[in-house]
Amino acid sequence: MNKEHRTPSPAGAGFAITRKVRVILVVIVMAIILFLISFASHKESVVIGVPNWESGEATARFLKETIESDLNTPVILRYDEDGKGLTNEEIYSGIAEGTIHIHPEGWVPLHSDYHTEYAESLMESKNGYSTRQGLCVVEAVADEYRMQDEEDLRKVEGSDIWVGAPGWSSTEQETERAEKYGYAETLNVLVLEEEDAFKRIEESIDSEEPFVFYCYEPSSMKQRYNIVELMEPADDKRPQEKVYVYYAKSLADMNESVAEYLRNVRLERQQVNEWLFEAAEEEDNSEDKEEEEE
Repeated sequence: MNKEHRTPSPAGAGFAITRKVRVILVVIVMAIILFLISFASHKESVVIGVPNWESGEATARFLKETIESDLNTPVILRYDEDGKGLTNEEIYSGIAEGTIHIHPEGWVPLHSDYHTEYAESLMESKNGYSTRQGLCVVEAVADEYRMQDEEDLRKVEGSDIWVGAPGWSSTEQETERAEKYGYAETLNVLVLEEEDAFKRIEESIDSEEPFVFYCYEPSSMKQRYNIVELMEPADDKRPQEKVYVYYAKSLADMNESVAEYLRNVRLERQQVNEWLFEAAEEEDNSEDKEEEEE
């Protein structure tokens, strides 16, 4: 029996092609939608400049944790190329240049020169907290040399005095005070990183040899060590400082929710002291554990 040979209908072929085109178009549209959703949900990372002092770093870490968990925004902590904290100049200029968005601990009036220089780029949080600063010695040295006020620095002539770390505004302040009151000529003025100064404090505790050092709050110093703050001259006390969070004005356009959070963030000195004490305890426990294992 002869089989009838049928030629495929042009209409049928067109239908198959049309169906395939529709599937391809649906796939393309879905891909575009998913891309747009992903793009819309993506948030540019916020960069916090980490200061080269312990309370500044602690506050930077707190802000990072809060912004990431509560505001669903990725945060980068910016250190220098050696993994150390940044100076004030590096952080404030970074905000002006757009490479950094937040300075977690701006001191007023100590940082006023930076705030004036970069005023067009900076915003200040509404809420600040009061700090303390001065000169200290360990308790054993204070007792041995009967030191109560800064005039008693003459009793430890030839000793070292740490006036702060590189890039701190307070380092300039303390250097000027040392020259003004003459103990820059009788003591060896040192500018060291804070961690190195802590080692010198521990050495002073162990040896009971005089070592004078700049002390401030928030800090773990008074919780780690038995220290005595020397009284300032009554007629020339250091300015009463307050700490605020400073952030880039451009942050409001980049991420309005983060800018609003920073504008209203409220921190307390005791709160930061507690973070530092907990961190110091963890560090001490870790060192003790390592010694036991050795």
